[in-house]
Amino acid sequence: MPRVQVFDLATGKVSNPFLVESKYSLFSRLWQLRKFFQELDKYTRYSDPGYINPAYRGMNESSPHWFNKQGLNFIRDALMPIANVAQFGHLEQEASTAYVIRLLALLNRCNFLKKLVLNMPQLQEGNQELWNRLAANHNLFLGQTIERVSRGQTILVKTASNQWEFERLIWTAPVDDFLGVADASPEEAEIFSRVRTIKRAVITCKVEGLPANIFYVIRNTLSQPLPTSYPLAIYEVDPGSKIYNFYPFMDETTTVEELESNVADCVKKLGGTQVTVMGQPLIWKWFSHFSAEDLKDGIYQRLEMLQGNQNTYFANEMTAGVSVPYGMEYAAYLVERFF
Repeated sequence: MPRVQVFDLATGKVSNPFLVESKYSLFSRLWQLRKFFQELDKYTRYSDPGYINPAYRGMNESSPHWFNKQGLNFIRDALMPIANVAQFGHLEQEASTAYVIRLLALLNRCNFLKKLVLNMPQLQEGNQELWNRLAANHNLFLGQTIERVSRGQTILVKTASNQWEFERLIWTAPVDDFLGVADASPEEAEIFSRVRTIKRAVITCKVEGLPANIFYVIRNTLSQPLPTSYPLAIYEVDPGSKIYNFYPFMDETTTVEELESNVADCVKKLGGTQVTVMGQPLIWKWFSHFSAEDLKDGIYQRLEMLQGNQNTYFANEMTAGVSVPYGMEYAAYLVERFF
């Protein structure tokens, strides 16, 4: 992928996130960088899946408060625009530090140079090829809408046209869907009803007049907030194609017209000359998370206690954290622990 650069709507300047205009001196920036990446080292172990590490329970304060207390305000200004487009959207002031640190800990899997230039690694063949390889070893039943999951001595999964019987159930879909179809226990219902999500969108457009091979994150910080529905990033999906993805979030009142209007405004500020929307936006639920109070009360410890009950296991974004690597590693952890 191209290296991540920050675009400041107010000034029109493009820069590396660590070189944005700031009151902090070069020495202070370097000191904060060193301190922050040392802190991330505590949360970069591959053998520490999901939110099992008890340290996360105590990281329930808001991330702006944590960065300020640690003396890392420059790091927050530099990296939170990237974190916001990747996961948090308009929730920066509400998001618990546990979620922010876990997301940014992915940076420590890169070497120092890649961290500095933020040239993020990506599967060369794409995520779809990963799923195709996994699917090749399994019997797939696509296009089946689950109507009911009943758990007894065996597990019955019923759809409109079929019924299957299994020894174990591994649930990888959102847990609110589980509550909608399964015979949830009181503890499952109590925990899963506390899960919160936000809504995000991806809008794909053909745009004239923009640079090729760009990955711009729009600068949005506590001092420069953007509307929820404004694109937080723009990325050319294939270098030279002139086809770009835009990444806004949504709230209850956001319309598709509003999303498209904000994309047009963003393109204009970036210097583009013509926008052609290619199909309807992709819209889905994102960032399954718990409140700060639930984190403090040990909600993830309760969640882990569910694993294996009634021969049921949960392996999804809520248990693992946002990103494909975390999902894969948490799944491997479940296999090692129970199978």
